[in-house]
Amino acid sequence: MKREILMAKIIARFPEGDVYIYDGDYNEKDIDDLKNIASWIAKHIGRRVYILPRISSIKDPNYDYIFSGLKGTRYYRKCPDFKVVNQRGDVLFIEYESFTRPFKPSNLSDMLRRGSLQSDSIIIDTRDSSIHSNHIRRQIMNKLRDPKFGRPITNVWSYDGKNLKKEW
Repeated sequence: MKREILMAKIIARFPEGDVYIYDGDYNEKDIDDLKNIASWIAKHIGRRVYILPRISSIKDPNYDYIFSGLKGTRYYRKCPDFKVVNQRGDVLFIEYESFTRPFKPSNLSDMLRRGSLQSDSIIIDTRDSSIHSNHIRRQIMNKLRDPKFGRPITNVWSYDGKNLKKEW
C-alpha cells in the first residue's frame, strides 16, 4: 500500500510571514507551544515556518519529501520540529526541547544534548525556571569544549511561554 504524501496547510498569516503545519503525528503536550513558537518565528525570523511532524521511518516517502534539506547532513534520519525559510530562500531546521516540570539544574544540559542530536539550532523551554542567560551561554560553551560532545551548536533561543530570546 502506497502512503499518502502529507500536505502542509496555513494556520496563521502575518505581514512578516506564514505558519504551516503538516497533517501528521505530533506530541500533543507540545503542540500549543509549537504553534506559539512558529508564530513568533514567522514574525521575527522567517518568511515561512513549517511545524514538522514526527515520522517513524526514513523509508516513509514523507520523510524525503518533508526533510529533504537534511540529506547529506549529520541530521539526516532525524525529525526536528521546525523548518524556517527566510526571504532569500535559506532553510533552517530548528529543534524545540521542553522538560518535565519542576525544573532541575540538569534539565538545561539535557535539553542542549537532546536538541543537538536533531539540529544545530535549538529552542529551549525556560519557563518555570530562574535560569539566567549567562548560565545558558556557559552551558553551551561547556558542551562545545567537551571533546565527547562532538556536535555543533549554532543557534540557541530560550522560550518563556510567549517569546523567544536569542541566547547564542
